[in-house]
Amino acid sequence: MKILWIPHASWVGGGRVRSWSFIEKMRKKHEIHVLTWTSPSQNNILHFLNPKLHLDGLRNWDDESNSIYLHHYSKFHNVRFTPFLLSLNQKKFQSKIRNIVLNYKIDVIICGVNHYLNGFPPFDLKIPVVLDIIDFYPYKKVLETYLNKSAAVLCISHKLLEEALIHNKNSYYLPPAINLDKVRSGCPDRVRQKYNLDGYKIVSLIGLTISPSLYLLDTIPLVKEIIPDVKYLIVGDNHLLPKMKRKVGNSKDVIFTGWVNIDNIQDYFFASDVGTYPGDEEPFFTNAVATKVLEYAAARKPVVSSEQLELKLWNLPNILISPSNTKDFAQNIVKALTTDFEYPSLREFNVENLVDKLEEILEGVLQ
Repeated sequence: MKILWIPHASWVGGGRVRSWSFIEKMRKKHEIHVLTWTSPSQNNILHFLNPKLHLDGLRNWDDESNSIYLHHYSKFHNVRFTPFLLSLNQKKFQSKIRNIVLNYKIDVIICGVNHYLNGFPPFDLKIPVVLDIIDFYPYKKVLETYLNKSAAVLCISHKLLEEALIHNKNSYYLPPAINLDKVRSGCPDRVRQKYNLDGYKIVSLIGLTISPSLYLLDTIPLVKEIIPDVKYLIVGDNHLLPKMKRKVGNSKDVIFTGWVNIDNIQDYFFASDVGTYPGDEEPFFTNAVATKVLEYAAARKPVVSSEQLELKLWNLPNILISPSNTKDFAQNIVKALTTDFEYPSLREFNVENLVDKLEEILEGVLQ
């Protein structure tokens, strides 16, 4: 099978989590093509004014690496505030897709919801477009266009599946895929030695999905009252990182790692004593599906999380669901640090099993 995969986020800059989980396993059996683009890697004006960012973004190129064909299309930035540029990007986006389909004889396209960056893919091709939805998307008309025009829909959560089925009967539940062997190969000593964390209890946030109020950081003194030898490990980088650093100041209780290579991320799960997902009680967070919760579970670590609808359905024994406020979240972190938990097998999320399911769906679409 020849598959063109258009992820929800660019692969230039490391946004490979959902798509990469499947592609890493499928590339030996199928011919995989990935369409990517250049996106700003930092949220500040100086980075955006750098001419290199825009020159790189306007380049068209094709490459092959590790049995995966990469295709970069020329696009403009700042399209969220300039609809005209978005329409130009859509023309470039669709033209690149048509060329890839024609030149490589693609059988099927898997596309994430990335309209706000690229516009819609061409739905008038003679091959099916399969939509992959991983997030709550606030623009109803845009999402309905995707749903109505796609040959099938992959939904990362039961809530998204429920909504997708209203518009497309060929909608399927395809939960997050994790490579259990890879996650369980993590080495905590590499992280603990690098950041001088031996002897400490580690509360981690891996991937900076966090309430803008940053109440997680306000839990530090409350947790330390009960467990003095605790450190918070903040792993990753996004627009909230400068605000987080300003909030903690010179505190030695918080370690910021900055960006971490995804190939080494399993070490950080294993170095943790408790993982966190400190969101808010609003749709972006409650409808989200945090793959990292499963990765913590695979590393046999408890997690304190704000409310997620999908987590309630999974009912994993190592997850503590907490109200989104400082006091309750701190109490649950202490509970997680002082309680013995059972851990699930996670077979239903293992990537090998989900690749089989995805292949079955694609074969059905192609019949």
